[in-house]
Amino acid sequence: MEYDYKSMYKAIYLHFEKSKRLFLNPIGRLIAPGWDGTVAIPPVIELELPCEKESLVKAIQETFDNCYKLDGNCAPKECTIENYFGIKSEKKFIQLFDKRLIIDWTPDEKYSLMIFKGVSIGRGYYSDPETIIFGDNIDYDYLLNLIQ
Repeated sequence: MEYDYKSMYKAIYLHFEKSKRLFLNPIGRLIAPGWDGTVAIPPVIELELPCEKESLVKAIQETFDNCYKLDGNCAPKECTIENYFGIKSEKKFIQLFDKRLIIDWTPDEKYSLMIFKGVSIGRGYYSDPETIIFGDNIDYDYLLNLIQ
């Protein structure tokens, strides 16, 4: 039986420069040799920080609505946000941002947040995430405090 991504899993990626800018992008399904999963896809939504709670709520809801609207096989090879900035090096990309956040949703756990801190060692990979389970609703006040 094939896994139904659209009804079983959604996620959005958020990258931010504290108190400056926030970038959000959704996921789409990618099927490639040896891989069947998700990948970041366009569009990228940009918010200036600090922002109002209503703006953040709207941007997050719009980004979740864009999940799976584009097949990951049609998405650019590089991560969407990297294309947005024209950066080919993951290390340079990570050095631009304070943190990477992933908000995901599943029918069982509902909403959760993974927080990755930028680590510029080796190729510049992000750290192991801290995970916060929100449950039925996203804690927008917590997110606002984190990014502003």
